[in-house]
This record gives sequence, C-alpha cells and structure tokens, in this order.
Amino acid sequence: MSIGRDGIAGLVLLAISLVLLVKSFQLPSLPIVPVGPGFYPSIVLSFMAAASALLVLQDLIKHSPVMADAPDAPRRNYRLVVIAFAIVGFYVLLLPLLGFRVATVLF
Repeated sequence: MSIGRDGIAGLVLLAISLVLLVKSFQLPSLPIVPVGPGFYPSIVLSFMAAASALLVLQDLIKHSPVMADAPDAPRRNYRLVVIAFAIVGFYVLLLPLLGFRVATVLF
C-alpha cells in the first residue's frame, strides 16, 4: 500500500493538530470565565485533525490496488469558478454602498 503527497501532508497536519490539541487542553483557565482560552483553539484543531484524517483516508483509497483500474476524473469546469469569484467580487465592491443604504434606512 502506497501513500502519495496528499497523504503525507495529511499525516503531518494530523500530527501537528493532535499535538496542539493536547496543548490547548493544558492552557490555564480563569475561574471567572466559563469558557477558557483553549476552548476555540480546541474546536478548530479538532476540525483540522478530522479534515487531515479524511485527507489521509482519501489518499489511501486513491492509491489502493482496487482503484488502479478506475478511469480518469472528468474534466473540471473552471468557468463556473470564475463566475462565482466574479459574483463575490461584485458583492464586495457593492458592500460600502449597501451598508450606507441600510444604515440610512434603519437610522
């Protein structure tokens, strides 16, 4: 069973996220605040560990002998990606105008 570059990157990120997750639980908590300083980092690092484990699993499935005879992936349609970026960029450009209009209507 072989592992590719994605699997290696997933293993590295999984190791980093697990080490930092353990360290986030060791942060001292304040007695007054119910949510300590390690709460949000532990959530983010948990998602990072899960995503990197899925990346390793996906790479192992991709390089398995069963998938060796599978046909190539279909061609990607980058035109839709460019259209989506253009829509988001247009929205970002309109934000100052939209924010001013909403502020004048509400106040």
